[in-house]
Amino acid sequence: MKGKIISAFMLSLLLVSCQSGTGTNPETVPSNSTAVFELTGWTVHIDTSYFDASTGQLVAKGGLINTASTDIVTPCRMEGLFYSDCSCETKLGGAATTINPLRSGEEAQWNLRLSSADRDLSKYPAFSVDDFRVTAKTDQK
Repeated sequence: MKGKIISAFMLSLLLVSCQSGTGTNPETVPSNSTAVFELTGWTVHIDTSYFDASTGQLVAKGGLINTASTDIVTPCRMEGLFYSDCSCETKLGGAATTINPLRSGEEAQWNLRLSSADRDLSKYPAFSVDDFRVTAKTDQK
């Protein structure tokens, strides 16, 4: 019994250590795109991640904090890449969600869900989400 508790604790530590906080994801939007710009001055944390057996999706939930001294005045897009494990060597795909405007210091909750027609996502219980990016549309007149 003691061995099972220690094993469960070690697995919990591994999963938490795999979840990182900031990063960029240059693959999501072409680098030559003038339609969006990448926001800086934010941090992200992952509160929970799991496989949702009812939908067949990998799910990650957490918060995005505007750490900049200025407000984010337009809705923005938060993106993240899903990997098979914390080594981030095998990419499973990406997901995005919309974040409403945030004042400096405010936090918004987010939820990213990954579906795949090509892979059985239940085979990746130790998946991780990383390479986050927050973008906003440029004014198009």
